[in-house]
Amino acid sequence: MTMHTFTATINAPATRVWDVMLADASYREWTAAFNPGSYYTGSWNGGDTIRFLGPNDDGTVGGLLGLVTESRRGEYVSVRYLGLVERSEDDTTSEHAQAWAGATETYRFAERDGVTTLTVELNTETLPQTPELTHVMAMMADVWPPALATLTALVEATPPAS
Repeated sequence: MTMHTFTATINAPATRVWDVMLADASYREWTAAFNPGSYYTGSWNGGDTIRFLGPNDDGTVGGLLGLVTESRRGEYVSVRYLGLVERSEDDTTSEHAQAWAGATETYRFAERDGVTTLTVELNTETLPQTPELTHVMAMMADVWPPALATLTALVEATPPAS
């Protein structure tokens, strides 16, 4: 399977879901499900580079390097992965980095009557289907639901902006 989809129904307008999801402090909270200490550098603006980072077991920083290909606040954001970040350095040329290049992650926000359905899609169809990828995607299938549950709780606990 090369498309992995996860959804959450959140009792809040789409722009509030967007704002809480991508704000630095709350992003660190809900993405701790993937790796405690997760954070990003860069911006969520279309055309910008973004790095999804976290501590490695050896104390170095690693993660994924991406390009925000499209961004519409409260509607849609898409990231295409370019490679990895290894020991705080961008890596787009190694065999390991090339194995991740081309994967995409999209977030769709569909609001109806003040309730937002957030749909996350991870598309790995361009990647070589290796045992490592199978392992990572199995881990994602286990981790995305609790991450989205945390995000939902954060959004629903955040008072609306006045």
